[in-house]
Amino acid sequence: MAELSLATNPHNYLGKDIDPEKTLTHNVNGNGEAEATYKGKSINYMEYIDIIEENTNDVASGRKIKSSIGMFSGFKFKKK
Repeated sequence: MAELSLATNPHNYLGKDIDPEKTLTHNVNGNGEAEATYKGKSINYMEYIDIIEENTNDVASGRKIKSSIGMFSGFKFKKK
C-alpha cells in the first residue's frame, strides 16, 4: 500500500487559509493511514475532505468560510 505524506501547509488554497480557525488536523499514523480531527473530535478522512472541499469552494467563490460546519450523522427510527 502506498504511504501518505503531509504537505507543508495543507490548508492553503491559492494563498488563502482555508482553515482560519485551525479546527482541522490530519496526520499519518504508523501504518501510513490518514487520521483526521475537526474541533478536537475524530472524524473519518472523507468527512475531512468534505470540509476542506466546502471551505475551498467558499474561498474560490469569494464567500466567507463558515465558522461552524454542520455534519449529518444519520438518524434512528424508534421501535414500536
